[in-house]
Amino acid sequence: MPINYHPSDTTEIVKYEFVLDIATRHARTLNDGGTPPKNLRDQLKLSPTASIWVKTRDNRNRSIEGKWLIMDGKLNFLIMREGNTLKVYERPTIENCALEYRYFLEIDASGKPEFPRYIQPPCSDTIKHLRERQAQHLMQFANQGMELYCVDATVDWRLIVGLGSENVQETNMTLHHIYGIPYIPGSAMKGVLRHWWLYKHFADAKGKIDEDKALADTVFRRVFGSQKQRGEVQFLDAFPDPEKFNFATDIMNPHYPKYYGGSKPPTDNQNPVPINFLTVNDATFRFAFLAKTEAPLTELKTRFSDALKNKGIGAKTAVGYGYFHFRDCEDQTASITNTVKKQQQAEQE
Repeated sequence: MPINYHPSDTTEIVKYEFVLDIATRHARTLNDGGTPPKNLRDQLKLSPTASIWVKTRDNRNRSIEGKWLIMDGKLNFLIMREGNTLKVYERPTIENCALEYRYFLEIDASGKPEFPRYIQPPCSDTIKHLRERQAQHLMQFANQGMELYCVDATVDWRLIVGLGSENVQETNMTLHHIYGIPYIPGSAMKGVLRHWWLYKHFADAKGKIDEDKALADTVFRRVFGSQKQRGEVQFLDAFPDPEKFNFATDIMNPHYPKYYGGSKPPTDNQNPVPINFLTVNDATFRFAFLAKTEAPLTELKTRFSDALKNKGIGAKTAVGYGYFHFRDCEDQTASITNTVKKQQQAEQE
């Protein structure tokens, strides 16, 4: 078993049956970022789009002593030297993205966790199952006489929810703690819509919000509630379309780290220190809301799309993250309620 291979401390590594006799010059070519030898790609049966990561974490002298990691979307491979040959290991796939992103991390030479080179997308069947189960719950509520509003909306560019949450990597993303999939918590959606409502209707010319005035408004209290009154709208978690989302790695690039650290002024001789973080790219989410009566949902509908289009959700909205467009949106409310009506008619017959 490879030494110091942290992602697989608790899982057995499967050793490939073959050993690649790669010459030193080929190994150095790999390490320098050159074109990998053809036999490497052929013997591993990699797809044409496979990524071969040639940067090593402990190879300062660019010798054959380093490690290489190959990503093929489904299988991860680790190449290490043993004696005069390079051996290939298969890293067990970690299906839960939350575990892979937060716990199964590589450690660099300084002892710090490395940002994952690749996050395997969650199983589309898992997301599909969750969305179907949520749709079934909505139909059950509709069958009991509750009103609902359900709509799909697509992120304009990228989305990152939970960037500032606690994480060993200093950046984070909200991933479902059980299924490991990216999602938008209902509480986050409620907070965004509430703040947008306050800003649009209860703020003065300088943007100062009068929350006491908002809480005195009957419609506002019915939707969001107060300390004395429960809100009438339930905000459900928003799950992505399994066929319309992917992960994308992005960076923040502070150019004056010593200045931000408080030790020196912002001079141009300071090296930028890129900070990696994970985002969701071009994703379509399904938003769902429930209420006992139609009135609060009617008020919510008139402001929901404006909030997502003009305020956005998540972190870094000031630079374009987290905004949604409704050009391709599809209101799912009618399809769900129609299904319930058909079921009721079938039962009566």
